[in-house]
Amino acid sequence: MTGIAKVILKAGKEKSVLRFHPWIFSSAIQRIDGEVGAGDSVEVFSHKGDWLAWGVFSPQSQIRVRLWSWDQDKPIDNELIRNRLRSAISLRKSYRFFTETNCVRLVYAESDGIPGLIVDQYDQYLVLQSLSWGVERRKEPIVREIVSLTGIPNVFERSDGEARKLEGLRDCKGTLFGAEPPETIRVIENGILFYVDIRRGHKTGFYLDQKVNRLRVMYYVKDKEVLDCFCFSGGMTIPSIVGGAKKLTCIDESAEALDLLTRNLELNQIPREKISINCGDVFQKLREF
Repeated sequence: MTGIAKVILKAGKEKSVLRFHPWIFSSAIQRIDGEVGAGDSVEVFSHKGDWLAWGVFSPQSQIRVRLWSWDQDKPIDNELIRNRLRSAISLRKSYRFFTETNCVRLVYAESDGIPGLIVDQYDQYLVLQSLSWGVERRKEPIVREIVSLTGIPNVFERSDGEARKLEGLRDCKGTLFGAEPPETIRVIENGILFYVDIRRGHKTGFYLDQKVNRLRVMYYVKDKEVLDCFCFSGGMTIPSIVGGAKKLTCIDESAEALDLLTRNLELNQIPREKISINCGDVFQKLREF
Protein backbone atom coordinates (compact mmCIF):
# COMPACT_ATOMS: atom_id res chain seq x y z
CA MET A 1 0.00 0.00 0.00
CA THR A 2 1.27 3.48 -0.84
CA GLY A 3 0.55 6.88 0.58
CA ILE A 4 0.03 5.63 4.12
CA ALA A 5 1.38 8.03 6.75
CA LYS A 6 3.74 6.71 9.41
CA VAL A 7 3.29 7.58 13.10
CA ILE A 8 6.60 7.43 14.95
CA LEU A 9 6.38 7.05 18.72
CA LYS A 10 8.63 8.53 21.37
CA ALA A 11 11.13 6.28 23.11
CA GLY A 12 9.40 3.90 25.51
CA LYS A 13 5.91 4.68 24.27
CA GLU A 14 5.76 1.45 22.27
CA LYS A 15 5.31 -0.58 25.47
CA SER A 16 1.53 -0.17 25.62
CA VAL A 17 1.22 -1.02 21.92
CA LEU A 18 3.19 -4.23 22.44
CA ARG A 19 0.70 -5.09 25.22
CA PHE A 20 -2.12 -4.57 22.70
CA HIS A 21 -3.54 -1.44 24.29
CA PRO A 22 -5.65 0.12 21.51
CA TRP A 23 -5.02 3.83 22.22
CA ILE A 24 -2.10 6.09 21.40
CA PHE A 25 -2.29 9.53 23.01
CA SER A 26 -1.00 12.64 21.29
CA SER A 27 1.75 13.02 23.91
CA ALA A 28 3.23 9.64 22.87
CA ILE A 29 3.87 10.69 19.27
CA GLN A 30 7.31 11.95 18.23
CA ARG A 31 6.39 12.82 14.64
CA ILE A 32 4.21 11.88 11.68
CA ASP A 33 5.79 11.17 8.32
CA GLY A 34 3.40 11.87 5.44
CA GLU A 35 0.05 13.55 4.97
CA VAL A 36 -2.81 12.29 7.13
CA GLY A 37 -6.43 13.34 7.68
CA ALA A 38 -9.27 12.44 10.01
CA GLY A 39 -10.15 8.75 9.71
CA ASP A 40 -7.14 7.83 7.58
CA SER A 41 -5.27 4.59 8.19
CA VAL A 42 -1.73 4.96 9.54
CA GLU A 43 1.15 2.63 10.29
CA VAL A 44 2.67 2.91 13.76
CA PHE A 45 6.40 2.50 14.38
CA SER A 46 8.63 2.58 17.44
CA HIS A 47 11.27 5.30 17.76
CA LYS A 48 13.78 2.71 16.50
CA GLY A 49 11.79 2.13 13.35
CA ASP A 50 10.15 -1.20 14.28
CA TRP A 51 6.69 -1.73 12.77
CA LEU A 52 4.02 -2.05 15.50
CA ALA A 53 0.43 -1.77 14.30
CA TRP A 54 -2.22 -0.39 11.97
CA GLY A 55 -4.33 2.44 13.36
CA VAL A 56 -6.75 5.22 12.49
CA PHE A 57 -5.84 8.87 12.93
CA SER A 58 -7.96 11.42 14.80
CA PRO A 59 -6.55 14.97 14.60
CA GLN A 60 -8.62 16.55 17.39
CA SER A 61 -8.91 13.87 20.06
CA GLN A 62 -6.24 13.38 22.71
CA ILE A 63 -6.49 9.73 21.63
CA ARG A 64 -4.68 10.57 18.43
CA VAL A 65 -4.52 7.01 17.03
CA ARG A 66 -6.83 4.07 17.70
CA LEU A 67 -5.29 0.71 16.86
CA TRP A 68 -7.17 -1.85 14.79
CA SER A 69 -4.59 -4.46 13.80
CA TRP A 70 -1.25 -5.73 15.11
CA ASP A 71 -0.66 -7.87 12.00
CA GLN A 72 1.26 -6.14 9.22
CA ASP A 73 -0.45 -8.38 6.66
CA LYS A 74 -3.92 -7.33 7.84
CA PRO A 75 -4.47 -3.63 7.09
CA ILE A 76 -7.72 -1.84 7.88
CA ASP A 77 -9.97 -2.78 4.98
CA ASN A 78 -13.41 -4.27 4.31
CA GLU A 79 -12.14 -7.81 4.83
CA LEU A 80 -10.82 -6.94 8.29
CA ILE A 81 -14.14 -5.27 9.18
CA ARG A 82 -16.12 -8.29 7.97
CA ASN A 83 -14.00 -10.73 9.97
CA ARG A 84 -14.15 -8.62 13.14
CA LEU A 85 -17.94 -8.31 12.95
CA ARG A 86 -18.35 -12.02 12.25
CA SER A 87 -16.18 -12.91 15.24
CA ALA A 88 -18.07 -10.51 17.55
CA ILE A 89 -21.49 -11.86 16.62
CA SER A 90 -20.31 -15.48 16.88
CA LEU A 91 -18.88 -14.79 20.34
CA ARG A 92 -22.19 -13.38 21.60
CA LYS A 93 -23.99 -16.45 20.29
CA SER A 94 -21.48 -18.83 21.89
CA TYR A 95 -22.17 -17.25 25.29
CA ARG A 96 -25.90 -17.89 24.84
CA PHE A 97 -26.67 -14.19 24.96
CA PHE A 98 -29.47 -14.92 22.50
CA THR A 99 -31.20 -17.46 24.77
CA GLU A 100 -34.75 -16.34 25.57
CA THR A 101 -34.04 -12.78 24.53
CA ASN A 102 -34.39 -10.58 21.45
CA CYS A 103 -32.00 -7.85 22.59
CA VAL A 104 -28.22 -8.11 22.87
CA ARG A 105 -25.08 -6.04 22.38
CA LEU A 106 -23.41 -7.49 19.30
CA VAL A 107 -20.30 -5.30 19.06
CA TYR A 108 -18.34 -3.86 22.01
CA ALA A 109 -16.01 -1.37 20.29
CA GLU A 110 -12.34 -1.87 21.26
CA SER A 111 -13.11 -5.23 22.88
CA ASP A 112 -14.10 -6.56 19.46
CA GLY A 113 -11.29 -4.89 17.55
CA ILE A 114 -13.34 -2.05 16.03
CA PRO A 115 -12.60 1.01 18.19
CA GLY A 116 -15.56 3.33 18.62
CA LEU A 117 -18.27 0.99 17.26
CA ILE A 118 -21.28 -0.12 19.28
CA VAL A 119 -23.97 -2.28 17.67
CA ASP A 120 -27.04 -3.27 19.68
CA GLN A 121 -29.91 -5.51 18.58
CA TYR A 122 -33.48 -4.79 19.64
CA ASP A 123 -35.70 -7.40 18.03
CA GLN A 124 -35.71 -6.57 14.28
CA TYR A 125 -33.73 -3.34 14.65
CA LEU A 126 -30.00 -2.81 14.93
CA VAL A 127 -28.79 0.39 16.56
CA LEU A 128 -25.36 1.62 15.50
CA GLN A 129 -23.31 4.07 17.52
CA SER A 130 -20.21 5.56 15.90
CA LEU A 131 -17.87 7.20 18.40
CA SER A 132 -14.64 7.56 16.41
CA TRP A 133 -13.37 8.81 13.06
CA GLY A 134 -12.34 5.29 12.15
CA VAL A 135 -15.91 4.05 12.30
CA GLU A 136 -17.34 7.24 10.81
CA ARG A 137 -15.25 6.92 7.65
CA ARG A 138 -16.15 3.21 7.31
CA LYS A 139 -19.83 3.37 8.25
CA GLU A 140 -21.16 2.20 4.87
CA PRO A 141 -19.30 -1.15 4.76
CA ILE A 142 -20.03 -1.69 8.46
CA VAL A 143 -23.78 -1.28 7.91
CA ARG A 144 -23.67 -3.53 4.87
CA GLU A 145 -21.85 -6.26 6.78
CA ILE A 146 -23.99 -6.21 9.94
CA VAL A 147 -27.17 -6.49 7.87
CA SER A 148 -25.67 -9.39 5.91
CA LEU A 149 -24.32 -11.21 8.97
CA THR A 150 -27.41 -10.84 11.17
CA GLY A 151 -30.19 -10.94 8.60
CA ILE A 152 -31.82 -8.03 10.45
CA PRO A 153 -33.09 -5.56 7.84
CA ASN A 154 -33.27 -2.31 9.82
CA VAL A 155 -30.41 -0.14 11.09
CA PHE A 156 -30.90 3.04 13.12
CA GLU A 157 -28.05 5.35 14.08
CA ARG A 158 -27.62 6.87 17.55
CA SER A 159 -24.25 8.57 17.21
CA ASP A 160 -24.51 11.30 19.82
CA GLY A 161 -22.86 12.31 23.06
CA GLU A 162 -19.65 13.80 24.43
CA ALA A 163 -17.35 11.19 22.90
CA ARG A 164 -18.14 12.42 19.39
CA LYS A 165 -17.53 16.02 20.36
CA LEU A 166 -14.05 15.06 21.58
CA GLU A 167 -13.44 13.49 18.17
CA GLY A 168 -14.62 16.62 16.39
CA LEU A 169 -17.72 14.85 15.05
CA ARG A 170 -21.24 16.24 15.01
CA ASP A 171 -24.19 14.24 16.35
CA CYS A 172 -25.92 11.96 13.86
CA LYS A 173 -29.27 10.29 14.39
CA GLY A 174 -31.58 8.58 11.94
CA THR A 175 -32.30 5.54 9.80
CA LEU A 176 -29.29 4.14 7.96
CA PHE A 177 -30.98 1.13 6.37
CA GLY A 178 -34.46 -0.33 6.14
CA ALA A 179 -37.55 0.93 7.94
CA GLU A 180 -38.03 3.74 10.43
CA PRO A 181 -38.31 2.39 13.99
CA PRO A 182 -41.59 2.56 15.91
CA GLU A 183 -41.97 4.78 18.97
CA THR A 184 -41.04 1.85 21.22
CA ILE A 185 -39.81 -1.70 20.63
CA ARG A 186 -40.86 -4.51 22.96
CA VAL A 187 -37.98 -6.70 24.08
CA ILE A 188 -37.54 -9.57 26.53
CA GLU A 189 -34.53 -10.15 28.77
CA ASN A 190 -34.18 -12.66 31.62
CA GLY A 191 -37.91 -13.32 31.36
CA ILE A 192 -38.75 -9.61 31.84
CA LEU A 193 -40.43 -7.43 29.24
CA PHE A 194 -39.32 -3.88 28.44
CA TYR A 195 -40.38 -1.15 26.07
CA VAL A 196 -37.29 0.48 24.56
CA ASP A 197 -37.18 3.85 22.83
CA ILE A 198 -34.21 3.70 20.47
CA ARG A 199 -34.89 7.22 19.15
CA ARG A 200 -34.72 9.14 22.43
CA GLY A 201 -33.60 6.73 25.15
CA HIS A 202 -30.21 6.83 26.81
CA LYS A 203 -27.27 5.48 24.79
CA THR A 204 -28.85 3.25 22.13
CA GLY A 205 -32.16 3.07 24.00
CA PHE A 206 -31.25 0.73 26.85
CA TYR A 207 -28.08 -0.26 28.73
CA LEU A 208 -27.49 -3.61 27.05
CA ASP A 209 -23.98 -3.84 28.49
CA GLN A 210 -25.67 -4.30 31.89
CA LYS A 211 -27.54 -7.45 30.84
CA VAL A 212 -25.65 -9.73 33.24
CA ASN A 213 -25.91 -7.25 36.14
CA ARG A 214 -29.69 -7.03 35.70
CA LEU A 215 -29.77 -10.80 36.12
CA ARG A 216 -27.39 -10.81 39.11
CA VAL A 217 -29.24 -8.12 41.06
CA MET A 218 -32.21 -10.48 41.45
CA TYR A 219 -30.11 -12.70 43.71
CA TYR A 220 -29.28 -9.93 46.19
CA VAL A 221 -32.55 -8.11 46.82
CA LYS A 222 -34.98 -10.59 48.37
CA ASP A 223 -36.84 -8.92 51.27
CA LYS A 224 -34.64 -5.82 50.95
CA GLU A 225 -35.47 -2.14 50.56
CA VAL A 226 -33.83 -0.93 47.35
CA LEU A 227 -32.89 2.61 46.31
CA ASP A 228 -32.57 2.86 42.51
CA CYS A 229 -30.90 6.15 41.56
CA PHE A 230 -30.86 7.20 37.90
CA CYS A 231 -33.43 4.46 37.40
CA PHE A 232 -34.16 5.42 33.76
CA SER A 233 -36.82 3.05 32.35
CA GLY A 234 -36.60 0.40 35.07
CA GLY A 235 -33.72 -1.79 33.95
CA MET A 236 -32.77 -2.48 37.58
CA THR A 237 -36.12 -1.63 39.18
CA ILE A 238 -38.11 -4.43 37.62
CA PRO A 239 -35.52 -7.19 38.17
CA SER A 240 -35.38 -6.08 41.82
CA ILE A 241 -39.13 -6.51 42.19
CA VAL A 242 -38.99 -9.87 40.40
CA GLY A 243 -36.14 -10.85 42.75
CA GLY A 244 -38.35 -10.27 45.80
CA ALA A 245 -37.48 -6.78 47.01
CA LYS A 246 -40.06 -5.57 49.50
CA LYS A 247 -39.79 -1.88 48.61
CA LEU A 248 -38.32 0.19 45.75
CA THR A 249 -37.52 3.90 45.73
CA CYS A 250 -36.78 5.10 42.19
CA ILE A 251 -35.30 8.48 41.23
CA ASP A 252 -34.66 10.03 37.83
CA GLU A 253 -34.79 13.60 36.56
CA SER A 254 -36.36 12.61 33.23
CA ALA A 255 -40.17 12.56 33.23
CA GLU A 256 -40.04 10.73 29.88
CA ALA A 257 -37.91 7.97 31.38
CA LEU A 258 -40.25 7.60 34.34
CA ASP A 259 -43.25 7.40 32.02
CA LEU A 260 -41.50 4.53 30.26
CA LEU A 261 -40.75 2.95 33.64
CA THR A 262 -44.45 3.10 34.47
CA ARG A 263 -45.31 1.46 31.16
CA ASN A 264 -42.74 -1.27 31.80
CA LEU A 265 -44.25 -1.96 35.23
CA GLU A 266 -47.66 -2.32 33.63
CA LEU A 267 -46.21 -4.51 30.87
CA ASN A 268 -44.97 -6.95 33.52
CA GLN A 269 -48.17 -6.65 35.58
CA ILE A 270 -46.25 -5.35 38.59
CA PRO A 271 -48.40 -3.53 41.19
CA ARG A 272 -47.33 -0.03 42.22
CA GLU A 273 -47.77 -0.52 45.96
CA LYS A 274 -44.12 -1.44 46.52
CA ILE A 275 -42.68 1.31 44.35
CA SER A 276 -42.14 5.01 45.02
CA ILE A 277 -41.28 6.95 41.84
CA ASN A 278 -39.57 10.33 42.28
CA CYS A 279 -38.88 12.80 39.49
CA GLY A 280 -36.00 15.15 40.24
CA ASP A 281 -32.27 15.66 40.60
CA VAL A 282 -30.84 12.56 42.27
CA PHE A 283 -28.30 14.42 44.38
CA GLN A 284 -30.89 16.90 45.65
CA LYS A 285 -33.30 14.06 46.46
CA LEU A 286 -30.59 12.25 48.40
CA ARG A 287 -29.98 15.39 50.47
CA GLU A 288 -33.71 15.58 51.17
CA PHE A 289 -33.77 11.94 52.26
